[in-house]
Amino acid sequence: MNLQEMLAVIEEKSGRELNEEQKAVVTHGPGPLWVIAGPGSGKSEVLVLRCLKLVCIDNVTPKSIILTTFTKKAAKNIQDRLAIYKSYLDQVDKDLRNVDLFQVRVGTLHSLCNDIMQEYRYVDYQNYRLLDDIDQSLFIYEHSDLASSQPSRHLYLPFWRHFHMLVGKYSVLTGYKWGRSQNYLPNRWLRVNATVSLFNRIVQDRIDISQMRSEGGIWETLANEYEAYQNSLELNRSCDFAHLQLKFLCFLNSPSGSLFLKGDGSLYQPGIHHVLVDEYQDTNPIQEEIYLQLAKYLRHNLCVVGDDDQALYRFRGGTVDCMVNFDSACQSAWGDQVKVTQRPLSINYRSHPKIVNWCDEYIRSFSVMSKPGARVPNKSSLSSDQYWNTRRRSQGAELDNYPVVSYLVGQSSEEVANRFAEMVTGLLANGIIKDLSQCVLLLKSTRSTDNFAGPYQAALEQQEISVYNPRSRTFLQETEIQTALGALVRILDPDQTVLSRVRTQNVRRTIEGWTQTYTELADRNDDLLNYVNRAINRIEQIPANTTVTQLATQGVTEIPATIQEIFYHMISLEPFTTWQQDAERTVRLGKLSQVLESYCLLPFSGNEGSSRGNLRTERTRRGRINSGQLNHLYYSLVGLLVSEGLNDPEDEEIICPPGQFPIMTVHQAKGLEFPFVFVSNLVPDRRVGAELQLEDTMRQFQTNPSLSGLTNRDRADQDWIRFFYVAYSRAIYSLVLLTTTNEFEKQGIGFGGYVRKWFTDEVQQLT
Repeated sequence: MNLQEMLAVIEEKSGRELNEEQKAVVTHGPGPLWVIAGPGSGKSEVLVLRCLKLVCIDNVTPKSIILTTFTKKAAKNIQDRLAIYKSYLDQVDKDLRNVDLFQVRVGTLHSLCNDIMQEYRYVDYQNYRLLDDIDQSLFIYEHSDLASSQPSRHLYLPFWRHFHMLVGKYSVLTGYKWGRSQNYLPNRWLRVNATVSLFNRIVQDRIDISQMRSEGGIWETLANEYEAYQNSLELNRSCDFAHLQLKFLCFLNSPSGSLFLKGDGSLYQPGIHHVLVDEYQDTNPIQEEIYLQLAKYLRHNLCVVGDDDQALYRFRGGTVDCMVNFDSACQSAWGDQVKVTQRPLSINYRSHPKIVNWCDEYIRSFSVMSKPGARVPNKSSLSSDQYWNTRRRSQGAELDNYPVVSYLVGQSSEEVANRFAEMVTGLLANGIIKDLSQCVLLLKSTRSTDNFAGPYQAALEQQEISVYNPRSRTFLQETEIQTALGALVRILDPDQTVLSRVRTQNVRRTIEGWTQTYTELADRNDDLLNYVNRAINRIEQIPANTTVTQLATQGVTEIPATIQEIFYHMISLEPFTTWQQDAERTVRLGKLSQVLESYCLLPFSGNEGSSRGNLRTERTRRGRINSGQLNHLYYSLVGLLVSEGLNDPEDEEIICPPGQFPIMTVHQAKGLEFPFVFVSNLVPDRRVGAELQLEDTMRQFQTNPSLSGLTNRDRADQDWIRFFYVAYSRAIYSLVLLTTTNEFEKQGIGFGGYVRKWFTDEVQQLT
C-alpha cells in the first residue's frame, strides 16, 4: 500500500477528504514540523493520519513513536481513531495486520513520563507515590515551613509581603482579605496554595536555584524552602506532577534513558524516531526541554501542533512563548542549520462562515495582538469551508432561521439571565434545538454562588430547565457527602469536644452542618445509626494511648480501625445502598473515598512511612480519639475542602447528559463544539493577575528566559483576548453574547478591539 491508497481508503470510510494544507502535514518528511492549527481545522485527524503514515507507509516501528495530548480524553480519542482507521487499512492490505499499532506511545506527557520510567525501572523513580493536586497541597501543609502552623513571623512576614500577589486575596476560611500592611501572616491555606504555585513554578520554568540563593533575602529563603520540600519528597518517596517531569529529564540523561532514546537496534529497543505533540500552545519550559531532548537524535523528527490564539493555561505554568518561538527553540537546541517547516491549518470546518469571519476579525482587531511575540509570525487568516452550508443541510441542519452572531442586552445581570433562559425555552419549544445539551453557556467561573453563574442557573431553573454544572463547587453540599462526613465526625468526636475548640469559624460551622445532616438521616435509617453507635462504643473500650482496632471475629487477630475502613463500612448501609443506585451519587462517593485516601496516606512530618488513617486514643484518656489527630483532620483536610471547594466528578465520555443545559468554563469547553453558544461577562477585570506578576519576578532566575519584551499588561490583555476567542470559536450555528447595558457602554475586551460601529454592524441585537 502506498500513501495515496491509504488516504483514499480512509477518506472513503470516514467521508472526510483532506485539503491541501492537511495533506502537507500528513506527508511531511523528516525534520521539525511546526503546525499552526486554527479552531475546527481537523488537527486531531491530521495527527492520527500522520501517525498512520509513519507506521503503515514509512515502516516506522510503532514503539519508536511518542504522541502526547493535553488530556486523557484526547489521548483515548486518538487511540480509538487510530484503531478504527487501522482496521480499514487491514481489510485492504493483509500485511498490515502484523503491525501492532497499540505499541505507539500515546498519552498525556505526565502519564508517559510515569509509564516510561516504570518500564525502564529507573532507580530514582522506583516505588514512588505520585501526588495529585490534593495530595500535594496536603503534603506541603504538613511538610513545608512556609505553610506551618507556627512559622517565624520575623522570617516569613517580609517573604509573604514580597509575594503578596499570591496571598493578598479573600479567604473563605477567615472571611477577610490579607494585605501587605498587616502585621501578621496570611491564613495557612492561603500560604499552602501560594507555596504550591512557587514550588511548581521553580520546576516548570527551569529556575536556577543556586542563582536564586545568591540573591539573598527572600530569594535565599525561597531557595532553602524549595530544597527542603524536595528533600521531604525524597524521604517519603513521593513525587508531584512538576517533579515527575524533572525526574523524567534526569532519566533521559541517564544510561537507561540513553537506551530508551537511542535504542539498541532491536524491535524491543528501537529508540525514539518520531515525537508528535498536540496542544503545544499550552506547553511550559520544562516540557519544551523534554520534547527537544526526546527528538535530539536522528533527524529531529519533532512535530508540534497547536494554536497560539488558543493558549489558555498560563495559570498552570503554560506559556504561549513555546509555540510562538518554536523555530528558534529548535535551532538553539540543535544548531542553526536545522530547518523548521511551518505548515498552517487555516480552514475551519466546524462553524458557520459568519462565525469564522467574526472570530478571525475579533482576534485581529486588537493592536496588542500584532506586537512581536504575541502570535506566530506571518500567521494565516482563518477561512471557512466553502461547502459548509451544503454539508450541514445534508446532515439535516435547519439554517438561516436565526441570527448567526448576535447579542442580548439587559439593564441588570438578572434581566439578562431571565431573557437568556426565555430564549433557551423558545429554542426548544420551536424545534430549533432538539435537546438542551445542544447549547452551552460559557463563563470564566461556574461557581453557583458567584455573580458569574448564579443568576443564569437560577433563571434556567425558574424555567424548569435542568442544569448540568459539575464545576459549580457544590460537591460538599450534596446530601450523601454531608451524611458520610457527618457520620464519620460523629464516630470520631461524638460529643464534639474537639470540634468546639476549632478556632476557624467556617470550618466549625461546616462540620456542624454535616453532623446535622447525618442526624436527620440517621433518625430514619436504623442500620446506619446502629453502626455509628457501635463504633462509638467500641472506641470507648480502647485504653489510653492505644491503636484503635476492629472487633475480632472468628478468631482473627484484631486489625487497626482506619478512617477508610469506617467510611467503607458506612456506605455499605442504608441510605447509602439506595443512593448508590444513582450513578451520580455513586461517583461522588467514589471521589470522597479518593479524598479520604489521599489524606490517610499523608505521612506524619518526621515519621516517614506513617499513615494518618490509623486511629489512636488520647495519651492519658481512654475511649477518645487523639485530639491532635482530630485537630489535624479538621484544620488540614476540612480546611482544604472549605477553602477550595470540590467539583463534582466528570465523566470524560459525557460532554453533557441529555435533557440538561450545560454551564461550563471556557477551559472546560476547550476542544468541544456546540450548535448554540452563549457567552457572558464580556468586560473582565483587566488587572494583571498573580501568575503574570510571578512570571515577571521569577524570570531573572530562568535558565532560558523569554525575550519577547511584552509587558505584563500586554500579556494580561492577550490572555483575555484568547479566552474570548476560544469561547466564540466553540459555536457551530449560532453565537450569542450576553451583556448588561453598563457592560455594553464600556465595550470591554469581549466586544473586540475595533470601534463600536464595527461591532454593531457585525453583530445583530436581539430584541
